[in-house]
Amino acid sequence: MQAGAGTPATPANIRFALHARRAMAERGIPADWVLRTVRNPDLRSNDPSDSDVERFFAIFQSGTVACHAWP
Repeated sequence: MQAGAGTPATPANIRFALHARRAMAERGIPADWVLRTVRNPDLRSNDPSDSDVERFFAIFQSGTVACHAWP
């Protein structure tokens, strides 16, 4: 998933990598869950192995979503 640094997440500025699309399909995660997670995460943290990557997490009644955003 990619969006410009500091840019609010909207369907227009987020691109799902092929890996992300496949993982979402395999896990039954709708795109709107991912957008909600990036817009309003329950937890947000830096990736411990790459300081340019930020992680977003959200808990939904049906499961948990974890997203990684690259600049």
